[in-house]
Amino acid sequence: RALRASAAARPSSVAAPSFAGGGAPPSLAAAGVLARAAAAARGSRRLGRAAGASAVVLERCTATVDESGALPVVKLAKGDATADVYLLGACITSYNTGGTEWICVRPDAKLDGSTGIKGGLPLCFPQFGPDPIQQNGFARDLPWKLVGGDASSCVLELTDNEETRSMWPHSFKIEFKVALEDGQLTTKISDDLFFTTALHSYYNVSDVNTCTIKGDFKGADKLDMTQIGWGSWAE
Repeated sequence: RALRASAAARPSSVAAPSFAGGGAPPSLAAAGVLARAAAAARGSRRLGRAAGASAVVLERCTATVDESGALPVVKLAKGDATADVYLLGACITSYNTGGTEWICVRPDAKLDGSTGIKGGLPLCFPQFGPDPIQQNGFARDLPWKLVGGDASSCVLELTDNEETRSMWPHSFKIEFKVALEDGQLTTKISDDLFFTTALHSYYNVSDVNTCTIKGDFKGADKLDMTQIGWGSWAE
């Protein structure tokens, strides 16, 4: 289940669920779920295509975008771990270690750009939930730009444009970093304004009844949708 977070302007962490009887997955640390961090100034980066390769390569950046499918996706790898990060919505659709997949994508998910990706770790911005703009914000439905990274990490960027300002009249530049580290997948999001956001996480589990969520949530409120039902949330 996604966690709705509201915190001071300092990095925070969200612990991954642990799986009774099946072992705990590597930690997926969501650092900086809510942050006031000034985005560092960056030099201009020129896009170019590597000769004979179906990938976009950034100058001073060794991360690549695979464009062989319907949607461009960043392929990360480190040791026996891999991750897929789509530029559409900056959505992480796969985290695999030693042949075990830890992230779930809905069977009815569209990976052709006709809608946002349903499943994985969709990024909700500038709001989580309904109203005053579209459900879970617009960031998950927009193409992001690769601005940095290497073989095991990537930094994606989304900036305001005429379309976003028509829904949410604010200027912004938001960065999202995804990295494969030892035994874990880490994420970090930052901007220089106050906002709420969430990773709307889908985990691949063998038995939902054996799942628990562990972490120091410091008295945060929660909603258990298995108890109150999705109809109540929509109302």
